[in-house]
Amino acid sequence: MNLTTTSCPYNESTCKFIDSEGNCLSDNMVLDLILKYVSITYYEWICIILYVIVFIVGTIGNLLVIIVIQRNRSMRTVTNMFIMNLAAADLLVLVFCLPATVIQDVTKTWFFGLVLCKFVNYIQNMSISVSVLTLMAISVERYQAIVYPLKFSGTKQRARILILSVWILSLLLVLPDAIMMTLIRQYGDEIETIYLTYCQWNAHPFYDLLYQLHISLCLFIIPLCFMVFTYCGIVKVLWGSLPTERILNDEKRTIHSSQYKLTSQSEESHITVPIHSSNNLINSSKSANLMVQENRQKAAKMLISVVIIFAICYIPVHF
Repeated sequence: MNLTTTSCPYNESTCKFIDSEGNCLSDNMVLDLILKYVSITYYEWICIILYVIVFIVGTIGNLLVIIVIQRNRSMRTVTNMFIMNLAAADLLVLVFCLPATVIQDVTKTWFFGLVLCKFVNYIQNMSISVSVLTLMAISVERYQAIVYPLKFSGTKQRARILILSVWILSLLLVLPDAIMMTLIRQYGDEIETIYLTYCQWNAHPFYDLLYQLHISLCLFIIPLCFMVFTYCGIVKVLWGSLPTERILNDEKRTIHSSQYKLTSQSEESHITVPIHSSNNLINSSKSANLMVQENRQKAAKMLISVVIIFAICYIPVHF
């Protein structure tokens, strides 16, 4: 909107709004312009439809994850407890934050008052914090289980304590959002309308910068460093324990040696031993080792993908 707040120089009365051509605008004219500005466009309707699809699919999907894990005792593993925690955090964002955020984005207006302004933004950032810290906790748990399997005791009680710690830490990390978020009206009290009211952080730019650095450090840089370190250690163990060609050859020689001894014994006792049985043993041994190798390679690639996707998704948010 090409409007400014000033006094009209060619009119004795005070003119609060003028257009780009210097014409004085009445309050009703300004309201009409505001309504045109906040009206939903064709492309915004497309965005709304996409958001609705995300809301429905995400809500149903995360609810199913929680319900399935809760109803099946066999699925209540340590890893699944962390996954259920991720689903719960995502569900909070979808239910409490997505609808209000979409409405604000398409209408350029926050309609829901100061309390919900603080609550929605706090819940949104807290849930993001829970998701990030849970991903970091999963990486640490996997690292301890794979790199130090004899020292690791991954109990459900430990997982519950870790998840509770994640929630408490997340509540504290984003606490300034519940304090500093406020409503700002673009035109203040100059015109009576709720439109162009924004839910924004209200603090000195220096403190705003400090808070953004704090969030970037705690919810991106530190978790990313943890994930890179732990998953690199896991990948090193997985690749380092892959069956090499030397091991395969040693197994082959062992099988041939066993075959030779068995053949010698059979000749002494006049028992015929089929030669192809040793070949079957060699082939089955190779197949088993190749399967182990492929599975570990897939696991290593998946872990690398997790780190890369995390970095790609969160770099635009923090930088």
